[in-house]
Amino acid sequence: MEDILEKFKILGLKPTLDLNKIKKNYYNKMKVFHPDKGGSETECKRIIDAYNFIIEYINTGNIQYLLDYFFSEISKFYNKKAYTKSYEIIESIEPYLSEQLNILIIASMVCYKLKNYEKAVEISKKGLEKFPNSITLYNNIAWFLGVGLQDYNNAFYYANRGLELDNHNPVLLDTIAYLYFLIDQFDKALFYAKKSLEIKPDLPYSLFILANFYFRYYNNIQIAFSLIKKAIYFEKDEEEREIFIDFLEELKLFKNDIVKKNIFPEI
Repeated sequence: MEDILEKFKILGLKPTLDLNKIKKNYYNKMKVFHPDKGGSETECKRIIDAYNFIIEYINTGNIQYLLDYFFSEISKFYNKKAYTKSYEIIESIEPYLSEQLNILIIASMVCYKLKNYEKAVEISKKGLEKFPNSITLYNNIAWFLGVGLQDYNNAFYYANRGLELDNHNPVLLDTIAYLYFLIDQFDKALFYAKKSLEIKPDLPYSLFILANFYFRYYNNIQIAFSLIKKAIYFEKDEEEREIFIDFLEELKLFKNDIVKKNIFPEI
């Protein structure tokens, strides 16, 4: 319904669901274009019609098209790493975030990228009220709490709640594996990493955990190299990939030390 976007243009306003903002902009326009202020009757009528159209559109709850538009805009800025711009849109539609699961998820991810972990958790928890069976929301809350806030007790609580719904979800198993890795419970981390990779062999954090295992416990640099390179390849998020690149550099340094010791043995 492109008409709604055109109506916002007439008001000289970016699409928003903030009624107060819409009204304020409308009144400011009328101060300029109302015939009593020397404005054009034609332009005044266009503004009034646009305003009434928008208000009725929002008040009737028929906002699916606008929500799809906002999701597209948030995603566009998110993919460009313009997280602040994404967040500005999120703030303007916050009362409506729970209307769509995809908006909830990307909104929480924007907050995570901005290191506003509490807000990421808050948005996701509100989402569970409407989408109580969303494994993605349980997984994300566990990640935000554990990786972001180091609140591991609550992180495992939400992860386990997710497992109750689907104990074979590879992404959730991958998250649990990494949470155990972060608190140095390596046996459990390895268990869940292997379990997740049996289902989906391209999960970066589980590959990272296995690479650590082969390096630190078996001193097998060759297999560790292979696994961490796979993790880097499969991780599409550049910021998250840095963790794996750092570990790869650690492996390279270790390998170089071994080569030097073999060439110049101690006397």
